Formats: sequence, structure tokens, C-alpha cells
Amino acid sequence: MNPSDIGLVETLCSTVGNPAAWSTTLGKMVERLGANHALLVDIGSSPQPSSLVESFGLDETDVARFTSERAWNLWRPLHHIVPIGRPVLQREMISDRDMERAEFYQELVRPTGGFHSLSVHQTTGGRSHQLILCRLKSKGEFEQEDADRFQPLLPHLLSAYIAHKRLQLAESRIDGLAAALDRLEDGIILLNDAGRVDFVNANAQLIVEQAEIWLATTKGIEQGGTGLPIRLRDAVLAFHHDPQRRQRRLYVETTKGKGDWVIVEILSLSRFGLAMRNLAQAQTAVLLKPLTNHPQIDRQALQDLYQLTSRESEVAALLAGGKSLEAIGKKTDLTANTVRFYLKQIYAKMGVSNQAGLVAALRPFVLRTRPLWSGSDCSRPDQ
Repeated sequence: MNPSDIGLVETLCSTVGNPAAWSTTLGKMVERLGANHALLVDIGSSPQPSSLVESFGLDETDVARFTSERAWNLWRPLHHIVPIGRPVLQREMISDRDMERAEFYQELVRPTGGFHSLSVHQTTGGRSHQLILCRLKSKGEFEQEDADRFQPLLPHLLSAYIAHKRLQLAESRIDGLAAALDRLEDGIILLNDAGRVDFVNANAQLIVEQAEIWLATTKGIEQGGTGLPIRLRDAVLAFHHDPQRRQRRLYVETTKGKGDWVIVEILSLSRFGLAMRNLAQAQTAVLLKPLTNHPQIDRQALQDLYQLTSRESEVAALLAGGKSLEAIGKKTDLTANTVRFYLKQIYAKMGVSNQAGLVAALRPFVLRTRPLWSGSDCSRPDQ
């Protein structure tokens, strides 16, 4: 490998931990080979359009044009004849004369000012990607020397691409997990092995405003009949370091002196085989279940059936739970007028005219839960 390409290899490697480095990498390739712009795309299965990995020297309009379904349909005949695993000069696929007549050139390439190209098509794990470097016609075509110079970089390009796709997949799974956890009716807090908060879902935020502070300051009722309260964070840490750890239940009062109790269940994530990037440090889950005589509303069903927004379903559920407009405003950090505005929107969507009608309409959405008191090893709060 040419010593001058060592820095380019290092830049390629940097894309593994920093996807934003792709632009810098493509810029160095453009400079190294005397090109004007470059495009790296992930090729979807036919007839899906390509998706952008990164570009250099192209504006947003150019990128949108190159990654459209129309672009894929125009480019597909040439794409299928591109050899896999080596740099390919444009003249191997199409002559300059035919290039100027081609529909894909007139619609896609010409608006960017490009003409001559050097491209690489690589495949792995059922997916493929293509890197295309373009020059203006006035600069002259790429030569075999350019292709030979680029060949040693291909293994590094493939490794960087594989790492990019794996990271992208991991992030999409994390986003999916977060969305799934936010749909749970129970509050859930995920903690790492040091007892620090890694994740808090939407319903946990409704129950406790700041999970870190709440865990550090709140005391629960100790299991085992000692009668001595135990701080929740200490209970979580003791649970995590116990090799025989099992599900544990405690009870705490969320609003001191007002009788608002929450069932706190501590679970080990290892029991469920959960281990994901960015949440890989999460070891313990803390489930929060409000102990209340007020009904718990299936907010997701409300959103699906009545096309309520997430905020509207939240306001409706709080109202059904017996909260006043002022309490709802405080809970959601909304003004009283804003809460009233949301209520009008909810009334219109659900076909009711007042709060009594809304509460009646929400009855079919009350969640049916298992009995609150179960298990001989669980303490319960005083009645």
C-alpha cells in the first residue's frame, strides 16, 4: 500500500465509532483520486431505492435525486453488470458516446456536472453497497492506475461498511426497545451495575419526576418482617450483588402523608437475556405500579382507536384517574388553559361534550390487572 494512503485507512477505521467521519473519508478519497464528488449508497433489494450512507461534494437536491426510486430504476441495468469486489472504470461498462445518450446520465449525473466515474460494488451478509467517485468531463477519465491505487483500500472499506451496518442495526433495535418500553403501562427504570439510571420510560416519568433523586432519597418497606425501611438504591444494589437474586417487591409512598403508594418490583435483566449496545450496562429493572383505586387506562388503545395524540391520551387518562385540571397541569407541566384546550380536542375526537361523558367513554379502556397482593414473601403497606 502507498504510504500516503495510511492516513486514509485510519480515517476509514474511525468511521466504526463515529459515522460522521464518513464524509471526511469520502473527501480524502475524492482528493486522492482527483475526483469532484463521491456517493456511498446501501443498495436495497429490487425494486427498493438506494439509501444514503454518505456523500461528499453533493448538495441535498443531488443526493435526493440519486437515492430516489426513479434513480434506482434508471441505474439498475448498469448496476447488474458492475463486477463485484474491484474498482471499475466507467469505460468498462459504457462508452462516452452511449453515456451521453443514456437517460440516467441526462436525469441524474448531468445536473451534478459529473461525467467520468470510478465505482466499487461490494457485498456482504445479503446486503451490498456501491461507492461512486465522479469527475467533470473536462478533467478526463479515470485510468487503470487510479483503479490499481484504490484496490488495496477495498478490504478496509468493506470492514468499515460492515461495522456501520451492525451499529445501525443495533441502534434501530435500541430505538425499538425504547418505544416498546414507553408503551408499557407500568413505569420502568433500568439501572447499571453501579445503581445509576440508564433509561426511564414515559410512565415512570409520570410517577417520579427525577428517577436518580427518587431512588436515592425514597425508602421502602423492607421484606422479611424487620419493619425497618430500606433506601431503594441500597435495595437495588444489594439485589444486584446477590448471586441468588430473585424478583423482589417493596412498597413506597410517592406523596408523603397522602396515601399514594407504589409497588416497586426489582428484576434482574439477565433472567430475560437482555443485553444491547448502549444499554449493555443495564443490569436491573425497577418496575413501578401505582397502587390506587383509580382506573388505569389503556392509552395506546385510545390513541389507535380515536386518533388521539400521546399528550391527549395522557390528559384523558389522568382525568379518568380522578385528577383535577390543576393537578393535570402540574403533572404535565401545562397551563390550565392548555389543559382545557387538550380537553376540547379530546371531546371532539371522542364525540363527548363534558368530563362526565369522557369518563363514561373511557370505561371500556380500563385495564384489567391481576390482584395487587400476591405471594407470601411480599409485604404490604398499612391499610
